Amino acid sequence: MNKVNIKERLHRWYLNNKGKHRCARELWYEANKKEMLEYSRRWRKENPEKVVLHIGRRRFYLKERMPKWANQEKIKEIYLQRDRLTETTGVPYEVDHIIPLNGKNVCGLHVENNLQILPAKENNRKRNKFLV
Repeated sequence: MNKVNIKERLHRWYLNNKGKHRCARELWYEANKKEMLEYSRRWRKENPEKVVLHIGRRRFYLKERMPKWANQEKIKEIYLQRDRLTETTGVPYEVDHIIPLNGKNVCGLHVENNLQILPAKENNRKRNKFLV
């Protein structure tokens, strides 16, 4: 089989089985959640320089993608609203960029109309994607 045939066959399988691979991954994560969290904690403890680099990169993206005309008061209010929602419901919520700051095909801005509050689980499922 040549590469084109393999690629077409895999694409057809993907279209016919959408969601199956994600469900398996989520089931595996749920089954191994404790081990993964422990591994993550240990990794962060053993690699503080990489953690700092990641946090610094994230802050840089936020600062670089926030234009001067952005309404910082509204942005702060959105983050406070997220905190209130998390506190009142007991479900962790996160502020999501509708158009990711550093997406594969498109990059958004850190402005109030590009932010939405989502449950953390849903935001993690979305990852760094722009969903229409």
